[in-house]
Amino acid sequence: MGSSSEFHRGTEIYRYISFQRLAEILTVEQNSLVRPCTWKDPFEKWRRKNMCESIQGNKNIDRYFAQCWTLKYKDDAMWALYSNGADGFRIKTTVGKLLKSLSDHRSSYGVAKVCYLSRKKISSCFKNNSDIKIKEHVKDFLLPEGMNIPEGRSETIKKFMIKREGFSHEEEVRLVCHCDERGDYFRYKIAPNVSEMIDQIMIHPLVNKYDVDILKSVLHKKFGFSEEKIVPSELHTM
Repeated sequence: MGSSSEFHRGTEIYRYISFQRLAEILTVEQNSLVRPCTWKDPFEKWRRKNMCESIQGNKNIDRYFAQCWTLKYKDDAMWALYSNGADGFRIKTTVGKLLKSLSDHRSSYGVAKVCYLSRKKISSCFKNNSDIKIKEHVKDFLLPEGMNIPEGRSETIKKFMIKREGFSHEEEVRLVCHCDERGDYFRYKIAPNVSEMIDQIMIHPLVNKYDVDILKSVLHKKFGFSEEKIVPSELHTM
């Protein structure tokens, strides 16, 4: 699959998460994807319903799992949306490293920039024989090196890369995976290890200096992150 010059394996992507989520990733060295229809956004339930109806004979829609990242490296709204007060971190990686983290698992997956469309265009993308429309809209789609997946599955994965244009400010990037898990979560062991996948851990801008030093010490001594990889956000620094 090709990609534009602005989106490639070296593109830096970010994920804003709580301390609990970060601790889970670091302690068990696992990454978690979820079934999109379990997200709060009612559009995801609409997506599932229409995909079930439009993809003839497909009984495996609930075997697709996703995770959201963003291209926004410095944004107060993202901190507010995904943090509970000052309980928040921003982790950084690249598209290539995120793809590589799943390389030891038998599954079909890809990463793409989310395409934001009007409701009318979205509706047309979920009708029968809509693969051509999907290809027109979702162009920045990358697979792991050396992976080939069935065309039908590839187009189904791309359908999860479409969202309403009112959310375009999020500049979202999604990891979408098809696997045999039957629950709401797909958890996988990060390969080769967490410190290789995560390039930087940024601490919430509202955390005071004393607590920043404690967090940096814990992340460095307990989890092996170099001090250069752990930085406080300077978003609110005057």
